[in-house]
Amino acid sequence: MTATPLQLGVAFASIVNGGTYYKPHLVDYTVAADGTKTLSKPTVVKNNVVSPQVSAELRPMLENVVNHHSFARKFDQTAFSVGGKTGTAQIATRQMAAICQTTTMAHTWAM
Repeated sequence: MTATPLQLGVAFASIVNGGTYYKPHLVDYTVAADGTKTLSKPTVVKNNVVSPQVSAELRPMLENVVNHHSFARKFDQTAFSVGGKTGTAQIATRQMAAICQTTTMAHTWAM
């Protein structure tokens, strides 16, 4: 499987947003010459990518990765929740495997 960082981000956002897939966008709002702000509404592409129940079960699991791993202190979680995913998709070279005494190298990412 091949996926871009944007595709992975959108996939996980859909999971934690109650199962709703929103079209990615970069603009939160526009400002008119008179200073009036107009909010941009995200476009719903598909509802129920996962069920709301599955979303509610997965959200704390993803937050737990950040809250209980070494990089948790790097995030200020007072304004918003941060979730993460761990994995072992990277295969170590022989040299790295010998140093780490493993055959795989785990990696973690957060969003």
